[in-house]
Amino acid sequence: MRFGEIKHVDFVCDERIEWFSHVMAPAIVRIFDETIVAFGGWDARGISRIFIGLVDSSSDRLHSVKLLLDVGNTGLFFDNGVFPGHWIKTQGGAELLSFTGFQNYGHDGQTNFSGLMSVVDNCGTVLSNVPFLDRSEKGLFVRAGHSAVFNNGSWWHAYSVGSRFDLVGGKDRPCYDICCHRSENLLDRWYTDEVVLKYDRDSEHGLGRPQIFHWGTDLYVVFTVRSRDMKYSWDMAHFRDGFWNRLFLDVPRSGSSWDSEMAYFPSVEVLSESMVKVWYCGNGFGRDGFGYVELTR
Repeated sequence: MRFGEIKHVDFVCDERIEWFSHVMAPAIVRIFDETIVAFGGWDARGISRIFIGLVDSSSDRLHSVKLLLDVGNTGLFFDNGVFPGHWIKTQGGAELLSFTGFQNYGHDGQTNFSGLMSVVDNCGTVLSNVPFLDRSEKGLFVRAGHSAVFNNGSWWHAYSVGSRFDLVGGKDRPCYDICCHRSENLLDRWYTDEVVLKYDRDSEHGLGRPQIFHWGTDLYVVFTVRSRDMKYSWDMAHFRDGFWNRLFLDVPRSGSSWDSEMAYFPSVEVLSESMVKVWYCGNGFGRDGFGYVELTR
């Protein structure tokens, strides 16, 4: 794998939406030759909503931003924040967006579960107020970061599960591994979890928001790496001979201020059978914006 030049994306803020900060968890999709990004924008309390905008590829500028999904009503699984997961193209050609919803449960803890929404003409509708990925034995607190692709006659799902917290960076933070599941129908639910990628208990505390995608005829996932030194990064895994094999990429940083401490929440745009563009957010979970790097195999 070879990395190209890292590019930062400028954000042109509309005066009507100046109330939010951060460009967290960018999720990229190409529709009708337009590069569309959904992302989490924080309010003054650090509560995220999902926004959607366009990226001008000629100037690397984000514009035409609008609110796509607000927090849910009190008591719902996404009443304390949302951020995007993965764009899922149905067999009928419709675009769904998975999202992670946050809910407080006391003692400063939060649960994270995945939902699904339809997106038509940049307007979003939640499919159900019940999580698509709800609580399970292995995912008591985290069952989120869901992505899915259709492959060889079935749907392949990748997501994270966790049932414990560790003290990291002075705060109790969730720990989770990556699971994979296959289903005949996209919207089938399941409650047993097969862990396929485990985080390193010595240096990491979670592998999150796995994005499953086709690269040529192969299947890959790209995912966040939550390290105990809080210098979060990302990595990839390749499905080969019936197993997911982690690549342990040496992900570069741009050397500038926006991603010097964090390169987080990757999302892949496939350019060719040999090249992908990996989008990600920078320091402070996207406080300093987002950008991308091209990766060649």
